[in-house]
Amino acid sequence: LALELLHTAEAVMRKDTELVKKDSEIEKYKELLSKEEATTIRLDKQCARYEESDLRHKAAMAATLANRNVIEIGLKSYGHAADFTKRHAHFLSNILLDSNDKLHAGPRKTLSALKNFSSSTPDARNVRKELKQFEHELSKPLHNLRTAEMTELEGVLVGGDEPLCSALAVYVAELQKLNHISLLVTLINHNYDRICRIDGGRILPP
Repeated sequence: LALELLHTAEAVMRKDTELVKKDSEIEKYKELLSKEEATTIRLDKQCARYEESDLRHKAAMAATLANRNVIEIGLKSYGHAADFTKRHAHFLSNILLDSNDKLHAGPRKTLSALKNFSSSTPDARNVRKELKQFEHELSKPLHNLRTAEMTELEGVLVGGDEPLCSALAVYVAELQKLNHISLLVTLINHNYDRICRIDGGRILPP
């Protein structure tokens, strides 16, 4: 019996040793992932500056609809995570929405200013709802932009149907206020009409 107990104790000790070793390996792996994520965030911040410059040059030659590009560039500069989904989630919960899951004062002010240029601007509730499904909606750009319509426009454009259009305005304005985007952006509706310009976080006449 004593010998059996000894063997059992030794087996338990071996398992404990193995568990400690595994825990140590897991911690090392987590540390490695953390370092890799930090490197990715740092490199993406650098890439954002080049991508913004490239977009500015393209838009100087021809009007460029860039809903997703503008947001991706801004979020890369914003950082806080190594992929778009996590960056958006962090920006949404920390910059756009308050602890009560309502639009922060800054976005509400932008929305109020937008109503001076568009009678179809939705209310804060619908914009908040759009922002929560923003990643999916952002992949639905304006379709069939025709040459005649594009020649009437210039620069970097964002927009589309409501409430996506207003959600984009709110998002871009907040990214500009935090200096994550320096681009002058023109907001257009689904008919390709200019609504306003967004510059330095301000809503300006078109």
